[in-house]
Amino acid sequence: MVKEIWNEMNSLVTGILKGYDDLCLCGDGRNDSPGHSARYCVYTLMEHASKVVMDMAVVDKRETGGNSVVMEKEGLRRLLEKMASVLPFSELATDASSSIMKLVRDMKGMLILF
Repeated sequence: MVKEIWNEMNSLVTGILKGYDDLCLCGDGRNDSPGHSARYCVYTLMEHASKVVMDMAVVDKRETGGNSVVMEKEGLRRLLEKMASVLPFSELATDASSSIMKLVRDMKGMLILF
């Protein structure tokens, strides 16, 4: 039930935002515990002007080879791949992690940017 409502609302929001130019997506990850002992990371993408959460990805440390440092990067990668086919955007604001910056540079060719 919750997933159905989330998908319905997400479709409505995406449909509305497709009509706008210069969308800026903001993203950040949050781990379930500090440091290298984290097991889960939730990465969230929101649209800056409307403050609407576009999507979230939950990453388990086991999906990244047991490396909790890579979870945030993996969460963003999943969401960008999903957004690439759904919603074009012109800006992406994230933290200044060198691994995140490299990921965005590497994915730039596949992303639909204005």
